[in-house]
Amino acid sequence: MAICISLVLFCVLAKKTAHAAVDAASCPDNTYCSELVKKAEESQLWNERYWHVLLHYQKKRFGHVSVIDDPKFFLSPQGKKNPRAELLATIRSLFLSTEKEDEHTVCRFIARYAWLRKELNIDESKLPVSVCEKYSRLMESIQPRSVNLIFPTSHINSPASMFGHTLLTIETSNNNKLLSHAINYSAITDDTVGSIFTFKGVFGLYKGYFSILPYYMKIMEYGDFDFRDIWEYELDFTQEEVERLVMHLVELEDVYSNYFFFDENCSFNLLFLLEVARPSLRLTDDFHLWVVPVDTIRKVEAIGLVKKINYRPSETTRIKYMSSALDDKKQIEAKKLALGKLDSSDGVLEKYSREDRIRIIDLASEYIKFLFSRGKISQADYRKRFRAVLGLRSELSKETVEYNYPVPENPLRGHESTRASLWGGFYGSRKYMDLELRPAYHEFLDSDRGYVESGQIVFGKLSCRYYPEEKKFQFQRFDILDVVALAPMTRFFKSFSWKAQTGLVQKYFDDDEHLAYRLDLGAGGSARPWPGAMMYLLGETSYNMSTHYRDFVDLGFGGTLGMYQKIVSFWKMHFYARDIYNLVEDFNNELELGAAQQVHFTVNTAMEVTFAAYTHEFRNWEKELRVGLHIFF
Repeated sequence: MAICISLVLFCVLAKKTAHAAVDAASCPDNTYCSELVKKAEESQLWNERYWHVLLHYQKKRFGHVSVIDDPKFFLSPQGKKNPRAELLATIRSLFLSTEKEDEHTVCRFIARYAWLRKELNIDESKLPVSVCEKYSRLMESIQPRSVNLIFPTSHINSPASMFGHTLLTIETSNNNKLLSHAINYSAITDDTVGSIFTFKGVFGLYKGYFSILPYYMKIMEYGDFDFRDIWEYELDFTQEEVERLVMHLVELEDVYSNYFFFDENCSFNLLFLLEVARPSLRLTDDFHLWVVPVDTIRKVEAIGLVKKINYRPSETTRIKYMSSALDDKKQIEAKKLALGKLDSSDGVLEKYSREDRIRIIDLASEYIKFLFSRGKISQADYRKRFRAVLGLRSELSKETVEYNYPVPENPLRGHESTRASLWGGFYGSRKYMDLELRPAYHEFLDSDRGYVESGQIVFGKLSCRYYPEEKKFQFQRFDILDVVALAPMTRFFKSFSWKAQTGLVQKYFDDDEHLAYRLDLGAGGSARPWPGAMMYLLGETSYNMSTHYRDFVDLGFGGTLGMYQKIVSFWKMHFYARDIYNLVEDFNNELELGAAQQVHFTVNTAMEVTFAAYTHEFRNWEKELRVGLHIFF
């Protein structure tokens, strides 16, 4: 703990508080400075890849631009877009005097200086500051040994975490994973409304910062509070590479970049730290329009950087597994005990075997911790109930029950995030072909191997249609967002399910198909009636806009009743009925019945068959049958 505090305090003290931009036109009155500048210009040192990595430069059409937006990070006024100006300004700043050691370039930008010292063979005795004593003491204190890439899986009910998240941990000489340092990049925001967060995140209206916290605190945040399992990927870095990463992390303290949900997000910015450690990786070159966290980990594994994998189940995963080992009656006893509704002194549990009593008490203690973490009980109630449960547990001696939590499929073994599809089908008597592209990420009928089973997250799905008999080509639909979160209600978790779908879609009017904007929102509940099945009922509102509506808009209310069934691991089915009563446009009733199934041939290939029937006021039924081939990449 003291080591964690020392690292945070050092980084805070090392903030750049008063760095003036260095004039790139001249050196201070120092001949040696001019010699180094000349040497750097002769070798065009600013073109070296490592310099670009240290400054987070990316190649653009008209030159290089750093993804870092904080002016404090640059010593030249042109530094964000001019690698040459920034390098020369950095060299010249080495010869400026300062009252505080930690504000000097040698210490403030210690990774830059370490590289320049090696490339230019700098004589440290000629600098005002040559050694950063605090940094040396820091490295002696923590002795960083290894780096882990951490993946808390997606939290479907949190807009900020729908794709999952990545962070790094640095393990030190104490060999305790829980006390390692967690390096996190995230947007700084007080917004709690999901739609506001999504809008600002998409358009880069938040500032993102790196932070350092003890890893056990992040485990509590993600695993205990957010229902998220955690995967740990140990990286194959040398001692020298780990130290380079730490040096650059010090440079990034209190430096912001504009946070973009789709590309310059948590996972993308962490890749720069890995590249600083080992510049040959070139990880950031492969991500442009969007960056999905699990895809960055796949890239890291593909280049052979992962040497060990560890799984850490969340609090909810532990509770679900522990409860599954008990029948309904014993689960009820455990819940009563956790809620303080069972008198621990009346001997109710004596009728069960010793092992069953241990399992009931263990489940109750886990559930008490969950209730407290979610703010369901006060701290006083938590202490009282937990103390009572511990007392019962102590009466059963030190005997333990092994809980071998099943390890789910590694997220890296699931299908790729992007999907292209070719469909052929009939709408009534009209034949058509659809070409569809889905940049991200996962749909219910897709194989849930490595994914959250009850979640659907789709961004930017685009579909174009061609009617061969009419020789007609049209833009069919664009799903800006299509999220469905089915959180089944159980004895221990009273979760709610919801959906949010918005985009452009072709709708039938009296004369023909026309493009309309839609926004569908829904909320309700879901349950698992038997293994592999998920039934749900959602109340919905449907808002549509089109110039072909008499009043331009149409507003409807209704709901959807459906069921998903996993037949086997590679075969899933979906049945649903959706009924919407429109209040504006002719006050009509729209009913849709549908069935679909998808079969995966391999992890990244699948075939889907869907059938749907539509009717207005039960007058005429229009039927649609289509077959599609999916390729994930």
